[in-house]
Amino acid sequence: GAITSFHRLIVEQSQNKTLALIIDALSEITEKHLTLVYRNRQADDSTLRLKRLEQGFRSHERLAELIGKGDGPGAEAHWHKHMANVESFWLDDVKESSIDVLE
Repeated sequence: GAITSFHRLIVEQSQNKTLALIIDALSEITEKHLTLVYRNRQADDSTLRLKRLEQGFRSHERLAELIGKGDGPGAEAHWHKHMANVESFWLDDVKESSIDVLE
């Protein structure tokens, strides 16, 4: 999906071969988890879901801007804030683990 592709692109651009291997290994688990979260949140208000997606995409755009400007500390600070903001969305209310889905 688009979210996984974005994260993979960021890692590829870092030219960190170890991190690239790790993201490749985790990509299937990540995709399964995203699918699980969206399936469990189907009852969420569609307006709220759209708002969350738009916020996420704007945050990704901001990260790309900071990286493009060469602002490593700003990119790092932004991404820490992003991860804190999205943690509950991606982890709360998930009754099954992504590993269970893979089995």
